[in-house]
Amino acid sequence: HRHDATPEYLARMQRLLDAGGGSIRAWLVGHDHDLQHLRTPGGLDVLVSGAGSGSRRRETFEATSAGASLLFASARWGYGVLEASAEGWTYRFEDDRAEPLYCCAAVGAGPCEPTSCR
Repeated sequence: HRHDATPEYLARMQRLLDAGGGSIRAWLVGHDHDLQHLRTPGGLDVLVSGAGSGSRRRETFEATSAGASLLFASARWGYGVLEASAEGWTYRFEDDRAEPLYCCAAVGAGPCEPTSCR
C-alpha cells in the first residue's frame, strides 16, 4: 500500500533484497483483494495475487507505491500461477473459472514481460 511505503519500510525491504545477493527477481504478495503486476524502479517484478476470497470491485489502480509501474491490474476474483524452469519462469493470473487474464514470461534472470496467454 502507498501509505506503508515509509522510509523504515523501504529500508526493511532493501535489507531483504540485499540478503538475496542480487538473485531475487520477483516478489510474490497477496491479501490485497486484487490482482496486479507491478515493476519497481529497480526492475523487481511484484505480483499481487490476493483475489481468491473476494475482490475490491471499486479499486481504481490510479496510483502505485514507491514509483512502481503498473503492468496489469484487475479487481476480478482470481489467483496467480507460477511456473519455473531452467530457462526462466512464467506467471499467469487466472479468474475463478481458470480462464487466463494476464500472462508474463521471464527468460533467464530477466524481468517478467507481458506475453499472450496460450
